[in-house]
Parts: sequence; C-alpha cells; structure tokens
Amino acid sequence: MFTLPIRSFRWSTENARVLGVAGALVLFLCLKVRADPQADVFAVLAFVLPALEVTMFAGIFAVYKDSIADVEDRLRGLAALPIWFGLCLAIIWLNAAFVRAGIDAYVKLGVPPAYDFTL
Repeated sequence: MFTLPIRSFRWSTENARVLGVAGALVLFLCLKVRADPQADVFAVLAFVLPALEVTMFAGIFAVYKDSIADVEDRLRGLAALPIWFGLCLAIIWLNAAFVRAGIDAYVKLGVPPAYDFTL
C-alpha cells in the first residue's frame, strides 16, 4: 500500500544527482518558454538544443557518479542535489547565452546564410 512512496523516495536518494540535472533542464525550459511564448521554431531551437547538449553530458556524468556510490555516499549525493541543480542551471544558461550571442554576431556581421534556398 505504501510501497510506491517508499520506492520513489529510495530511488530519488539513489539518483539525486540525476534529479538535479533533470530539474535544472525543466526549470530552464519553463522559464524560457514563459519569457517568450510567441517564439518561432528557430528561436526555440536556439535555446533548447544548447540546453539538451549540456544536460546530456551532465546527465551521463551524474548517472556514473550515482551508480558508483555506496550507501554512505548516497546520503552525500542527496545533499549534492542542490549543488548539481544550481551548477547545471548556470551552465545551461551560459551555454544558451553563448549560442545566442554567436547567432546575433553572425547576423550583425552580415554573413550570408549557410544554405541559400527557397521553399
């Protein structure tokens, strides 16, 4: 009867770093979509793809760190959840800002499109 909350709590203590990375991705995407709900496809891709890039590498490292943790390390992993959350959110935000600055510089310098075609 109470096995689902106990199992989910145990899973979250065993995989706290992964939860921090996933939570950072979700918060970043929610804040960006809420900031500009009328964005076109390319504007959405300009912040979704860098976020997924950072999350993929951080998630792989978090899964590795969580898988080699023993029982005492899991409690420290649970304490590391806010650290992983904040660090991943900051890196995601910086990467998205860097990509956006690169796109803006590309447009401002007047470089021709990489693929010139019409539909």
